[in-house]
Amino acid sequence: MRRSEVNKIIDNAKELLHQYNIYLPPFGYWSPDDWIGKGNECREIADCMLGWDITDFGFGQFDKIGLAIFTVRNGHQELVQFNL
Repeated sequence: MRRSEVNKIIDNAKELLHQYNIYLPPFGYWSPDDWIGKGNECREIADCMLGWDITDFGFGQFDKIGLAIFTVRNGHQELVQFNL
């Protein structure tokens, strides 16, 4: 999938979310260039794999079977403790 296709999917998803008054945290609107300019203060976002996930499951047919997800919160494996 080309980056231009991914960008269009993300733009369409943001428009749909806004139609329903759903707004993302600031990093949901950062461009790839914005990410490059960020420093270590944003390491947790990457470590927890937050943000956009776009896939067509390798079939090249996003319009038929694709998925766009924005992960707002995800556990941090090093911080999770299990009391079994």
